[in-house]
Amino acid sequence: YEGKTDGVTAGALHLEEVTFTEGMQTIPERFCSNMTENKNIQRVIIPESVTMIDTCAFNKCSGIEEIKIGKNVRIIGSGAFTNCANLKKIIFEESDKDELAGETYQLELAWNVFMNDISLEAVKFPKHTKNIGGCIFKGCENLKSIELPEGIENIDQRFISGTKIRQLTIPSTIENGDLWYPKGLGIIDGALYLKEIQFVDGVHTIPDYFCSYENENDSLKKVIIPESVTSIGDNTFYNCKKLENIVIGYNVKTIGDYAFYGCALGRVSIPSVTTSIGEYAFADNLKMTKATLRKNLLSIGDGAFKNCGLLATVSIPTTVTYIG
Repeated sequence: YEGKTDGVTAGALHLEEVTFTEGMQTIPERFCSNMTENKNIQRVIIPESVTMIDTCAFNKCSGIEEIKIGKNVRIIGSGAFTNCANLKKIIFEESDKDELAGETYQLELAWNVFMNDISLEAVKFPKHTKNIGGCIFKGCENLKSIELPEGIENIDQRFISGTKIRQLTIPSTIENGDLWYPKGLGIIDGALYLKEIQFVDGVHTIPDYFCSYENENDSLKKVIIPESVTSIGDNTFYNCKKLENIVIGYNVKTIGDYAFYGCALGRVSIPSVTTSIGEYAFADNLKMTKATLRKNLLSIGDGAFKNCGLLATVSIPTTVTYIG
């Protein structure tokens, strides 16, 4: 998302403010984009009539310190505010409407929207946010806090990669963690300071690959799963090498393939309502010393506890009819 072409304001060395007039609905692609850093534009005024900020609209406008995104904006395109090095504050105005132009009002942010905005420290999304694209805050090296509202359904991979966020709360409305790219990378891949994740009560399924890592993660240590969760997806916490503290809620019925593969769990207690444990679900947990399985369990996938070197014995309930 480096600027491929200059925008209309490139080279305007004394331009300090850009005002878009009321009635404008779309800020065009690369409108204020720059191939080289532009420190002159310091203020951008976006009217309430704007519903879309297109791709790379303000790429490399490093003089902007604050941006107010109007309450009627529904789409923010890829890289819209990428490489705005001095952007310290993003204000999302809350909409007072449930519908806009006959459609349910929802905000969707594409990939890399705020990538490399190194001065950002905190962001709060508005309540009508639905989709957050991948790598949206990648390289925001001073970002320490992010607030996600109830209503968000999708968060794509690596959305806080390279930030200093230490704790993350996931809304109960979450449905997916990987919208467009092939499966394999979780939403927190590359978040090397993240130590704790809490899922809000009301979430039913922790999506496939949600917290998986391409490479080993040495920071995430604690995950809080509420009683509302009934299913833990495939590869959900794959390669979380320091994850040692997790409580599997009493209502979890299924645990997916590779769900906790390569973690640091010392003990695991499977609820009495759990009917299936997927393939390699707890494999390579080298610190595991105890695994408690309870009646009503029907199937244990291939290699479910493989390479758990300290786990001497596992008692198999009489209800189990399949072992891979």
